[in-house]
This record gives sequence, C-alpha cells and structure tokens, in this order.
Amino acid sequence: MIHARWFIFFLGHAFLGGWLPLHAGSAEAVFALVDARLELMPAVAQYKAAHRLPIEDQAREAVVLARALEAAETVRLEPASVKAFFTAQIAAAKAIQYRERAALLFAGNARTVVPDLTTEIRPRLLEIGEAFLTQLARHLRDHGRLTETDRAVFTAVVSHPRLHTAEADALFDALQQVRLVAESGG
Repeated sequence: MIHARWFIFFLGHAFLGGWLPLHAGSAEAVFALVDARLELMPAVAQYKAAHRLPIEDQAREAVVLARALEAAETVRLEPASVKAFFTAQIAAAKAIQYRERAALLFAGNARTVVPDLTTEIRPRLLEIGEAFLTQLARHLRDHGRLTETDRAVFTAVVSHPRLHTAEADALFDALQQVRLVAESGG
C-alpha cells in the first residue's frame, strides 16, 4: 500500500485546478481522491473506444472490488460498507465512460493517442483507490463519519462534467455509510 500523506498534502492542479494544500485525513482530501478517480474515466472510455472494448467489464469490476476490500481490511474499514461505496463509484465511473463514448461519436474519435489502460491508467486507479481508503479511514478515526454538512464540500470537489447530480448524491450517500471496523472491547 502506498503512503498517501504527502501525496494528499499537496494534491496537484491536475485534480483541483491549482496547488491546494489538503490536510491528510480531511474530508476535502477524501473527496479529492474520489474526484481524481473519476477524472480518469474519460481516458478509460477513450482507450476502450480505440480498442473496441465494451464499457462493461464484470471480471474487472470483481477485481477492483476484491482489491478494495483487501485494502479496506488493512486500514480497518468495515468491508460491506466499502463494497457499497465502491459499487456506487463503479456505477458512476461507467456512467461517465458511457457519456464520454457518446461524445466521441460526435467528435469522430478525435483523440488518437490515449494512455494505456493496463500499464498507465489501471495502476493509477489502484493507487488512488488505496490512498482514498487510507485517507477515509484516517478521517473516520480523527473526525467520525461524514455528515450532511459535508455534502456541499463533496459537491464542490467532486464535480466531473459528465457526472450527474443523482450519481454524485448516490456516491456521497454511500460514502456516508462507510465505517471503521468496530473495535472489540477488552
């Protein structure tokens, strides 16, 4: 697992439009990583279009969920709640990919060089996923569960143009349900 403390502290303009210091474990750091993952979805769609691959890939989704659950166990997040969030995130990611693919139909597949899905995009997605779980666990330990007051910040940070409001709401709702594994009393 990567150590995301410094990565999060100075999360670059590729994700937030400028060098913005984010404190490790803050809600904003967690949300920025959700957004960072979604920001890669157009590249995924472009790669799949260029290689005539379907958006839906249930085998890959199973791998993503399995890795997320492994990483969640490492940082002591409750697996069922993490699975629900990642399921919502995968659904949102596919929606973005479908919309990107539709846009490509009208653009005539304008982008001819796309990053490689296997060697460039997927490793980055895994890195972001692990950093996300680490930051979320830290947030939950330091600040408790996300509340409705965090929704406005989430909406401001997670603002992909191909993500619809209902999908963003579903993501936040699932994120609110993620919890730490209950510590056994001694």
